[in-house]
Amino acid sequence: MAISGAKNFVKKIIFPENTHEEVLVINLDNVQKEVLFSKELKSLGKWYITNGKHWICHSELSFEDFQASFLSMSKLNDNDA
Repeated sequence: MAISGAKNFVKKIIFPENTHEEVLVINLDNVQKEVLFSKELKSLGKWYITNGKHWICHSELSFEDFQASFLSMSKLNDNDA
């Protein structure tokens, strides 16, 4: 392996291209009814926090698809906030 090849290899280990993950923060501060985490909601993505008033999730869904699915699965609507 040439020195330049070795440098590029080490660079990829130290500085991987995908080091950040986009997450969605669900703010439940103004929601009047209690929202419970369920297996159905779990299917939306990788959840980091699911307790309290601010839940955090990484999802492969678009924001619009995630929002629609979350509202449907949690049985929330515009009147609940």
